[in-house]
Amino acid sequence: AVDAGYEDKSVQEAINATRDLLFYGVEPDRGLDPLDLVLVRKMDLRNQCGEPRTHTVTATSVSTALLCATRVTLMTEKELDALCPAAAHWTDGCEGRLFRPKRAVSRANEEHALRT
Repeated sequence: AVDAGYEDKSVQEAINATRDLLFYGVEPDRGLDPLDLVLVRKMDLRNQCGEPRTHTVTATSVSTALLCATRVTLMTEKELDALCPAAAHWTDGCEGRLFRPKRAVSRANEEHALRT
């Protein structure tokens, strides 16, 4: 997984589990894998961006809600951990924590979001 260029631990674990299944017949653990758990936390943050109907593009701009959802989608696992720690998500959710829907997550994330 590292050779493929993925830095996120959950992606590496999912790739390695798939490799182990295909090459060695080792079945993965049942239930949600680490990548699923990251996606669940991202869904929690993306819900704070607003209703999907507010994710709009006009001739002159992109809605704040759509930009927020794009930022969350492009977030690295390290950024996600800083804004919505895994332990916090399962106890009381990520709402009201460090994540601010109208603010940039990081410079790299913002540049990627704007290019997308």
